[in-house]
Amino acid sequence: MSHISFQSPVWKIFVGPRYSHCKYLFAIFIPLLLTAVFEGGSFAFILLAFSALEGKAPQNLPFFSHFNLPEWLGLHLEGIQLFYFYILMTVLFQAIRGGLNYLALIGTSALSLKIQTLAQQSVCNQIFTFSFPFVSRYQVGDLAEYVKTPPAFIPHFFEFANRILVSFAMGFGLIFVLSLISLKLTIITLSLFLLFAIAQKILIRKISRYSRQLTGHLVEFSHRIYQSLQGIRPVYIFCRQPYILKKTEHVLQQVSKVSKKLYLWSNSLPVLNETISILLVGVTLILGSYILVSSQDQAIVSGLLTYIALTYRLATRLQIGMSALGSIGTYYGPIVRLNEILEDEGKEYLPHIENKCLSWNHSITFQNVFFQYPERTKYALDDLSFSIQKGTTVAFVGLSGAGKSSILDLILGLRNPTGGQVLIDELPLTHYSEESWRKYIGVVSQESFIFHDTVEENIRFGEIQATEEEIQNAAKQAKASDFIEKLPQGYETPLGERGYQLSGGERQRIALARALLKDPPILILDEATSHLDSYSEKLIQHSLDQLHKKKTMIIVTHRLSTVIHADEIFVIEEGKLIEQGSHTKLLKSEGRYAQLWHLQTNDVL
Repeated sequence: MSHISFQSPVWKIFVGPRYSHCKYLFAIFIPLLLTAVFEGGSFAFILLAFSALEGKAPQNLPFFSHFNLPEWLGLHLEGIQLFYFYILMTVLFQAIRGGLNYLALIGTSALSLKIQTLAQQSVCNQIFTFSFPFVSRYQVGDLAEYVKTPPAFIPHFFEFANRILVSFAMGFGLIFVLSLISLKLTIITLSLFLLFAIAQKILIRKISRYSRQLTGHLVEFSHRIYQSLQGIRPVYIFCRQPYILKKTEHVLQQVSKVSKKLYLWSNSLPVLNETISILLVGVTLILGSYILVSSQDQAIVSGLLTYIALTYRLATRLQIGMSALGSIGTYYGPIVRLNEILEDEGKEYLPHIENKCLSWNHSITFQNVFFQYPERTKYALDDLSFSIQKGTTVAFVGLSGAGKSSILDLILGLRNPTGGQVLIDELPLTHYSEESWRKYIGVVSQESFIFHDTVEENIRFGEIQATEEEIQNAAKQAKASDFIEKLPQGYETPLGERGYQLSGGERQRIALARALLKDPPILILDEATSHLDSYSEKLIQHSLDQLHKKKTMIIVTHRLSTVIHADEIFVIEEGKLIEQGSHTKLLKSEGRYAQLWHLQTNDVL
């Protein structure tokens, strides 16, 4: 697990690009600093109030001894009147301190939202700049959890950070006044605080450790639930609810076990802090009475009463600060997890290639291509060589796992060959930027994804700048306009999660319209009709027949009846090209293709 340092991505987000957030932090720090001044000043007025009752000016506050505020204001006060005046000044200073604290809180909240937004943007940018092979290694639920992490802890983190800063800023003001009353007693008091701070540091370390463990278990639980919900249909078909529940129960037990430990240690902080507060008051009463009485020039009662009030106030503020520090420790796990996804180490990104593919004129050529998936010993593609000429229709056929989808991934540039080259005309595909090449390609897959949006927006995904007329023309070309116009709101009809309102054939026609919208010269059909009924397949096949010779069509299919008119058929087996030719030629050769054809047509040799 990664650790947080000044070079960590999370730290850079918190301080902002080029430390741009530091100016906001400085603006927040000013009112916090003033809270310390007004906190200390308010208690100085309390000391003056008590001293007024005793009729003796405090010698340990030289500024107030020489500067008589009531006289400066033109007031002539004595005795109980002077006491009331200083009490009112105490209230005024506390009110101003509260206002300054509120300003700091508002500024902290605004900064936390700014950082939260930046963190979520950074996570999204990071995910969508990963290379396709790398991002494919993550579970969808895992990536979703990374995106949800910032709002789950950043506002609370800054809320507690504000409490810490306010508490310690006010603490410094209180310590200053305490030291004026009795430096010796203040040193003893601070020594006690230091001992308790060491004890709290040990507790916070334990809290941080259990926070990391809890975060890991919660992420695992989220993975299991998300995966189970995605596969809810097979779960019910196979009656695997008890199996799923048993696995999630095990994870929840781990969550509960670690949570108990985390709550045990985190809840011990308030108890410890309350004990510290009472202990400090007791120590102050005992030692303070001795030290202040031994001082001949001191207003004893006023000094002791003020010192006790100050000590209790200091203990309370530090209690709040230390509790907040312990609460921040509970967010250490999410912070480390956020840092993990944002770190560059061990990540693979989309290549930044300036060269653009400005035209495609002749062919796509595989030249002695080898391809191997990570952590696999066998090649998915083994010394593959062939060429696809512009304007032709080609098909890749073969059993599942033969390597057909890997070929399409290489053509699309989603993956790069382990060996050999994929050439676009005469230059390697890796020479061009991915976006500039893929603009020539439209893809219709076996499981076409439908977004939870309107029909129009689902088709527009193929070409963002398309007009309504272009979208409708693409739908007509894909034989989708008839059923779209019958929908409740036509092209503005929301299609629901994954297009649940549509049949399989309707989803495929939406996907075909999406692919045709940008009018690509190359159309890839990856098992586009394999799960369709005869009627839907016939409609889509009719649309594709009209595109024959107008576009370069690359078809991957198990249904050989859909490729009998292809100009070239490539038979792939275990990553190797074992046959190629037209349908008629391959049947005459009586090889692997002929065997597959006779099996599918029940025409046994």
